Amino acid sequence: MLSKDEVFGLLILVLTVLLQVGNPVEARDSLNVTLLSRYETGGSVNDMFVSRDYAFLADSTKGLVILNVQDPRNPYEVNSVNSISAHALYMVDSLVYVVGKTVAERPKPIFCIYNISNPPNPQLVSSYNDFDFRYSWPWDIFVSGSYAYVAEELYGLEIIDIQKSEAPSKMTDFEQWCNWSTINVSFVREPFAFVAGQACFSIFYVEDKVNPLRVSEIEMGGQLVLPALDLIVIDNLAYVAHLEYGLVIIDVTHVIAPSYLYASGYGPDLNGAGIDVMDNYAYLGTENKGLRIFDITDPSAPVEVGFYETEGKAGRVIVRRETIFLASGSGGLYILQNELLTSLEEEKGEEKSTDGFHLYQNYPNPFNVNTDIRYQLLDIGSFIHTTLKIYNLLGQEVRNIVDEWKKPGVYTITWNGRDNVGDQVASGVYFYRITAKADGTKKWTETKKLLLMR
Repeated sequence: MLSKDEVFGLLILVLTVLLQVGNPVEARDSLNVTLLSRYETGGSVNDMFVSRDYAFLADSTKGLVILNVQDPRNPYEVNSVNSISAHALYMVDSLVYVVGKTVAERPKPIFCIYNISNPPNPQLVSSYNDFDFRYSWPWDIFVSGSYAYVAEELYGLEIIDIQKSEAPSKMTDFEQWCNWSTINVSFVREPFAFVAGQACFSIFYVEDKVNPLRVSEIEMGGQLVLPALDLIVIDNLAYVAHLEYGLVIIDVTHVIAPSYLYASGYGPDLNGAGIDVMDNYAYLGTENKGLRIFDITDPSAPVEVGFYETEGKAGRVIVRRETIFLASGSGGLYILQNELLTSLEEEKGEEKSTDGFHLYQNYPNPFNVNTDIRYQLLDIGSFIHTTLKIYNLLGQEVRNIVDEWKKPGVYTITWNGRDNVGDQVASGVYFYRITAKADGTKKWTETKKLLLMR
């Protein structure tokens, strides 16, 4: 028989348990990600690019905003150019290409080129407003070689010759209509342009800049009629941030017949707005659930392994190994610590990899005439001694393609299947190896394989 005190204590325990069930402990707002800092611009950050110690933001209110992010825990603004309402930007070497609209009573679409060799003091190189569209705005820009590809929501994709940065000129513009589709984002890997919008994902052959040719398309439309907002192509996979389908992965191995591998969400479940990929992880910025991280070891079945819930909308995301930069459509920039990637591996005084360095798979592969090799250099020093060499299976050097000092940036070099004396090499497997060194102690190297078929 229980005493009155024991019965009373048991009742209190039961009530406590019931109250806990009705009021569960608040869920964590992050997993494998921690906040380092947050910077408020006072506007809406639509796009960004991070290079070395600086982040360049495309802000709808403040235009081009430049932050010093050398200390990710204490970013600060060094300058801004508010003569343009910026929607997207792209950076190559010391130039930043910005698209948006003019700040005026009757705004017009505009494309500006800035020299940021001295980031705190950006200089306008030129501006271009010879667009065919007048009643809507450019959504995205991608720069490849001497051309800028501007995606405009209602009127298609416009190609601009930027070989003379002080005098950009129109090459062509073409409409991409898939039923009633629009173009919101683009990614170019010569000779192909990959574009996505509301109703479809399309691939164009753009070797002839005046007369681009549509190669293929697959439908992306859903019940909510929402668009894709970001796109990146790595190796033979296209990763799309889609407002309706969340993370979408498309196999583009065969450009004439791309195929879906995966779509993470439908409807309001996961509104994708920004995408980046590093190692075996895809980082998705969303408008409703902050940052979501997926393990894409199997791209047909990604597994969510991390997240960070922002206060407002999240958008463009850029990953520099241990550091994640996440743009906020509600204003500002989140800088996060990426706990999924370990610190840099060091062996015998050499760095095998470092922040922002990447050697991409050549394309096309296999090839029989020319193949493009793309690589990214960042964060070692102002100038980086870079070599890119081709080797045969015996380890003998076949071709020295690059041997020069380069600034940080993204580069593409073409190999024509010839050796150092200009003779054609035989069909077979070859290796291409990049080495980047800024001083006597830091060196980054990476090697990949390619196949030449005559």
